[in-house]
Amino acid sequence: MATTIQIKQGDNAREIKDTLLFGGVPIDLTTLAVNGAKLRLKRYSNDEAIMIQASVDGAPTLGQVKAPFTNPTHSGTVDKFKAEWELTFNDGRVLSVPDDDYNVIEIVEQLG
Repeated sequence: MATTIQIKQGDNAREIKDTLLFGGVPIDLTTLAVNGAKLRLKRYSNDEAIMIQASVDGAPTLGQVKAPFTNPTHSGTVDKFKAEWELTFNDGRVLSVPDDDYNVIEIVEQLG
């Protein structure tokens, strides 16, 4: 299921966290390849593509992942990103989540 996350303009000390589900059940990340989780972003304003290395957050069977959102250029401009998680498993299978839409990361104006 797609979600929207808001981040204030200029913030660069954040982590994007998510619980990845398939059919309402957490995806078992036990057989995820080394460096097999990534957060893929695409800006709405100019189609700039960004890939951020992600990691499992907690027990792999819970399907939880996290990615650092620490590059100041990502949040420097009020904008929106389409976002999806890309998982690569040891056997070469690739799964994009969510599979029916995109998450949205919205950079909102900072006051002052």
